[in-house]
Amino acid sequence: MSTRLALFFDRVVEGGWLAALVVAPLFFNLPSARTFEPDKAALVRAIVFVMLAAWVAASVLTPRPTDAPARPGPVLPRPLVWIVAALGIIVFLSAVQGLNSRVSLVGSYNRDQGVVTLIAYLALFVLAAVWLRTNDQLQRLLDTVVLTSLPVAVYAGLQRIGADPVPWGGFGAAVTDRVIGTQGNATFLGGYLALAIIPTLYLLLRARAERKTARLAVYAVALAFQIIGLLLSDSRGAALGLAAGLVVWGLARAAAD
Repeated sequence: MSTRLALFFDRVVEGGWLAALVVAPLFFNLPSARTFEPDKAALVRAIVFVMLAAWVAASVLTPRPTDAPARPGPVLPRPLVWIVAALGIIVFLSAVQGLNSRVSLVGSYNRDQGVVTLIAYLALFVLAAVWLRTNDQLQRLLDTVVLTSLPVAVYAGLQRIGADPVPWGGFGAAVTDRVIGTQGNATFLGGYLALAIIPTLYLLLRARAERKTARLAVYAVALAFQIIGLLLSDSRGAALGLAAGLVVWGLARAAAD
C-alpha cells in the first residue's frame, strides 16, 4: 500500500509541475478585469499548493523502510535548492520589514506578483529539483515546454495577421503591430519564447544525433514558430537574453567536450 501511495504522490508532484508549464503560458481569463497575469499567478499558486500537500502527505503516510533501496537522486544539483530556499527567506523578511508590507506580500492589484507568488515560484522550483529524479521525467518536462510553446507562438502569428478570434479592444492596434500572444504583454511573450527556444534547440540537436526523424521534425517546426513569435513580439530584451543564453550554453558545451 505504501508503495502505491508513494507512486501516487510522485505522480501528483510531477503532474503539478507539468500542469504549471502548460497553464501558465496558455491560460487567460476573458471575463476577468485583469485577464492575464493575476489569473495565471493564482493558478500557479493553486498548483503549487496541491504539490506541497502531496509532498507533506508522502512524508507522513509513506515512510520509507530502513531496508528499502535508495531512490535515484535528483537530476538538479542539491546546493541549488538551498540557495533558492535562502532567497525565499531573504525576500520574505525584506517584505515584512518594508514600508508597505501588505503590498510587498500580496503584490499590486494589476499584477499580483508579491512575495507570496514569488515564494510559490520558488517552491515549484524546489519541488521539481528534489522530485525530478530520472531522465524520463526530464524528457517529459522538456517536451512539455516545447509542445506548449507551439500554440503560444502560433497564436502570436494569428494576432499579427489579424486572424485572432478574440476582440482585444482595450489593446488597440498594439495586438497586431507588436503581438501580445497569450501573455498579455509583448515583452513577456518574447521572454517566454526566448526561454523555450534553448531547450527546443537542445532537443532538436539531440534528435538529429540520435536519428529520430519524427522528433526532429516536431522540434524543427516548434523552433521555427518560436523564432517567428519572438520576432513578432519585437522584444529587444528577450532577443538579447536569448543571445546571451546561447553564448553561455555554447561555452558550457565546449567546456564539457
